[in-house]
Order: sequence, then C-alpha cells, then structure tokens
Amino acid sequence: MIIILLLAIILYIVRKRVFAYVLFFFFITQGFKFLPPEVFYLFGGLINKGLDYALIFLLIILFIERQNIIPFVKEDKVAKLILIFLLYLTLLNIFNFFINNDTLKEIIRTSRQFYLLLIYFPFRLLRYDEVNKIFDILFRIVTIQCMVYIVQFFTKQQLMYGSEYKGYVISSSEEYIRFYNNPDYLVFFFYYLLFSRFFSGVKKAVYLSIYIMNIILPLARFFIFVNLLIASTMYLYINNKFRLMKLVFIILLFFGVFSNPLIEDRIESGSTFEDIQLILSGNYYAYTSGNYTFSFRIAHLMERWNYLINSPINLLFGVGMVTEDSPRINRFNFLIGPYNPEENRIYLLDMGDIAWSPLLLRLGMIGTLMICLLYFKILLDFKKNLTDRLAVVGFTNVLFLFLNSFMTNAFYLTISWLPIFLLYSTIVNSSFSGIKEK
Repeated sequence: MIIILLLAIILYIVRKRVFAYVLFFFFITQGFKFLPPEVFYLFGGLINKGLDYALIFLLIILFIERQNIIPFVKEDKVAKLILIFLLYLTLLNIFNFFINNDTLKEIIRTSRQFYLLLIYFPFRLLRYDEVNKIFDILFRIVTIQCMVYIVQFFTKQQLMYGSEYKGYVISSSEEYIRFYNNPDYLVFFFYYLLFSRFFSGVKKAVYLSIYIMNIILPLARFFIFVNLLIASTMYLYINNKFRLMKLVFIILLFFGVFSNPLIEDRIESGSTFEDIQLILSGNYYAYTSGNYTFSFRIAHLMERWNYLINSPINLLFGVGMVTEDSPRINRFNFLIGPYNPEENRIYLLDMGDIAWSPLLLRLGMIGTLMICLLYFKILLDFKKNLTDRLAVVGFTNVLFLFLNSFMTNAFYLTISWLPIFLLYSTIVNSSFSGIKEK
C-alpha cells in the first residue's frame, strides 16, 4: 500500500493532480471497499486504515502547496472556520494529553478524521476541468460499486467490504439479506447524476435505475423517504414547478408518515410516545438491549446529554478523544449502546446510528456549534448559487446529511463531506465565480 501512496505523491508533484486525488479517495474509502482491511496494516498496525495514508498524502501536499494556499486564506470564511475549529480541537487534545493522561495514540485514533478538513485548502487550487475529471472518474467507480452491491442481493454473498447487517428480513417468498455495505458516495453521486447536466437520455435513465436500486434494496424506509423527498422537491424547484412542488411535498410528507421512525416504532411496539416520556424522564433501562429503533437512538442521545449537563466543563468541551479501549473509559457508566464484542460490553462513546451523540461527547457544545456553523455556512452558500446545477448537488447533499443525522453518523464523519468540499471549493469561491454549470 505504501507504493500506491508514493505513486499518489509523485503524480501530484508532476501535476497529474486528477489521478492523485482519485488515489486519495481510494485511501479514504478503504480501496473503494474492494480490499480487505489487512492490506492497509503497516509498521505493526501503527498505520492501519486507508485514512492514515490519506492523511500522510494530505500533509505532504499541504507542504508542497504552502505558498499557494496562504494568500486566499484571509479572504475565505470557510477556510477561517476550518482553521478555528482545528485550533480548538488541537488545544482540546493538548489539554487531554496533559491533564487527563490520554495517550497520543488514543488522541490520534479518535481525532485524525477531523484533520481531513484541511483537504479543503488544496482543493481550492484545482481547476474547474480537473474537478470535473475527478468527479467523472469517481462516478464511474461508484457506479461499478453499485452494480456489485446489486449482485450481492441476488447471490446472497457479501462481495464488498464494510459493514453488513447480520440479521435477515423474511419476505413472502424467500430470505432477504439486507446488506449495509453501500458505496460511501452513493447518495452524493445519485444527486450528481440527477441534477448535473452531464447526463441525459437513456444513459441517465439506466444510471438512475442502478442508483435507485441501491437506495431501495436495504429496505431502510426513512433513508428511502428522505432521498425521495429531497430529490422530488428540488427537481421541481429548479424547474420552476412551484405549485406542483408544494403538492408533491404535501403528498410525500403524508406518505412519509409510514417511513417516520416514530411511527415505525409505534407500529412495532405500540408504545413509542410512552417510550419518549420515559426517555425524557431519564429512565433508559428499557433500551439497554439496543433494538436500534428511533426511540433507542433518542434514548442514547439523551443519556449522553444528561451526563454532559452534570458538568459545565464536559458540556462545553466534551469528554475528549477517549477510545473504547482506554483506561479512562471505565468512568462512563452508560446503559444504552450497540454491543461491542471486543470488549464484551456496549460501545460507550462510539455510535454509528446517530451523529449527535459522538459529536457532543467528543467535542462538547463549543466544538459541535463550530462544526454546525461551518456546514451551515456551506449550505447557505450553495443556496445562494442554486442557478448553478452543481451547487444544487452540493445543497441537496448537505440537506441529506442533516436530515439523516438522527439515523446514521454520516454527518459526524468527515469522509462524508469530502466531495461536498470539492464542489464547494469550485462553485462558490470567487476564484471560480466566472465558471458555472448552468
């Protein structure tokens, strides 16, 4: 894997930046989910994820481009917000290293993903045609992933790495395995395909059918509903079908009741609203089994919130970058969380089914507000440029990540934002303001 890293660096140095960044995304997505985790292990596990190689690549190109990056930082509000947040995070890490005795290894493991935000700076240096080429290559790769993902459902064999739902859903005819190893950028390129003008006719229809199958096959009703709501209303909006947009929105909202997690829980248990009352009163014992309903997610968040508000320091700054195997983890006596087979207990800090619990725990109110301000700034700038179809792609993706933040932790993961930053650096910033995809 070190050879691929060296190749990416060489490609960047010789100004083959498109292929260098494709390899960057190769690392970020663990070889586009086609490679086993073991191939990324190096130096006895000191480097153990594609993320580590991506960060090494990032640090080297930041050094190479340092003179080109400095001039635009003063005029770029997003760049300032990123630097302020990373300064806060670094000070937080230093505090936890010296005061709470967190090891350097623990701090790096839990905070390294946030430093990927620095990729925004070299992204700013890319030309418009280079960005289009990067997206074109990534789109083709993600489309291949989508087709492999579909094959999984017919063969009932896991063909890509990543998470897999171990349970089964029994249909009326046969066993149905719900695979949860979707391509990382499935939703991003679904909106890219739908709203950009790079696709049309039969080719677009075929591609859309592939992506829609990937959205439907996991049978996650809320996931399907959110994508349907955003895609349909935004499509009507950009085509000036305002009256029809309102009608479609109301209809989807009505039928969306059946996809709403609260209603889903109500159908399954018949006691969701009683559950919410128990959660708000601090009674979490009913959710220690972790059936991953919406009530379970809210209970998880409220239990962590009630822990934080008991300490002003924790509320403001969080508990730090504690790992699940840290000696400091024993001070947390949470009852709710997914099962951790390695430690034979629940995950106390990590959570893949909601973004707000890990955000508040790790970063506190201050860090969470900083992150939200950064992403809200990006959302507003995309909104101001909705005459640009690629800005529509960015806007819909930010909206999706926010709406889905109570169902997955994608909003928390910097990897989810990388193609959005690539779009933002091209569409919104003044250096590219004269180039628009209408």
